[in-house]
Formats: sequence, structure tokens, C-alpha cells
Amino acid sequence: MLLALDTNILIYAFDHDAGDRHRESARILDRALAEADCVFPLQVLSEFSNIALRKLRWPGGQVHRLLLDWELLRPVVAPSFEDLEFAVDQQRRYPMDYWDAVLLATCIRARVRWLITEDVHDGWRGFGTLSCNPFEPGDAWKMEQAGLA
Repeated sequence: MLLALDTNILIYAFDHDAGDRHRESARILDRALAEADCVFPLQVLSEFSNIALRKLRWPGGQVHRLLLDWELLRPVVAPSFEDLEFAVDQQRRYPMDYWDAVLLATCIRARVRWLITEDVHDGWRGFGTLSCNPFEPGDAWKMEQAGLA
């Protein structure tokens, strides 16, 4: 069952000051890389890189090595022009951030079943993709379905 992790999960996985979110996100990332059918949306890797460089102040070489490792471990899916069109349409119809809509459109096209995120409209379903908040106790069943429990 294909899944993708959002930027916030990746950041928490490396942010030791994030407490329980750090521990849970690190566990999710490890499990996704080791056992799950997982892809990395290019948008997520771009956002992660920006935050790692600017806010976490990681050296560029460290970010680069991590990106290369992830690319070797799992496919990277980039947004298409059609994803941008879909996102514009979704944003017009529903109250959602444009970049969240691009991410969801990319996940839908890549046939991602579970988008693991804290931010994107928890419970949003669209064309086979369902968002899941791993920090929300009511979503535990979704984490189990995604193979990340």
C-alpha cells in the first residue's frame, strides 16, 4: 500500500527538541524506509532541504547526502503540469493551501494511498489518497492500515 511522508514528519524525525513528535516521526520514517511501500514527493524533499539548511542550519553537504540516500532507497515523484492545474482547481473549490493542493495532486497521480502528515486537512480523501495525522489518537487505525503502527 503506497504511502508518502509530508515535510513535517521528516523535520520532526531529525528535530530532537520535538519530544514525542520526534520519537514518533523517527519511528515512522525508519519503518517507511525499511518496510513500507513509500515514495518521496519532490516537493517534500525541497521543503525539507530548505528547512534543514535555513532553520536547522545543517551544512549543505549533510542535506545533499541525506537526499541522495533517500533517492536510492525510494522513488521520488515530481509534480506535473496537470498536478498544478488540479491544485488550482482544488484550491478554488475547497479551503486549502495551494502547496498542500499540489502535494495532494502529486500523491493522487502517483497512486499514494496514505499521505502521512500533520498539516494537510486530516481525513481529506481524494481520488484514492487519504491523509493521516500520526499524532491524532483517532487516526491510529489509519496508521495500522498504512503499515506504520
